[in-house]
Amino acid sequence: MKIRLFAIALVTVIVGFNACSSKKENKSSECDIIAFKLLGVDYTKDGNTFSKVFTKTGVLNWGTGCPTVATKPDLIQLSPKATFVGTPNQDTPVGFANDNAESFSVTYTIQAEDGTKKTWTVRGQRSMSF
Repeated sequence: MKIRLFAIALVTVIVGFNACSSKKENKSSECDIIAFKLLGVDYTKDGNTFSKVFTKTGVLNWGTGCPTVATKPDLIQLSPKATFVGTPNQDTPVGFANDNAESFSVTYTIQAEDGTKKTWTVRGQRSMSF
């Protein structure tokens, strides 16, 4: 009788484990940058690119938020469960190399939970119009 009860208990446990392990978890394939902000300025999204044009508003003034020295972004909002692949990442300073640089560009690789990867570009451009 003890052997029979033990066998029934063992079969119940094995069947229970198989039922639990046979469930497939659907992993997200989303690997988007949803928002990008640098020095308090929101960048505009167009496809897989975020960009901002800074207009010269005075002799030496490039306008609010024009990053004349590299600084870490205020915000890089990713899809839920997405992550950065290597560097650059949210801790990598970006911006114009110096006061004379006309543009900057940085490329991020984002990976979804299921392994899908997407490349995103952030660009800053200076406009000489007054």
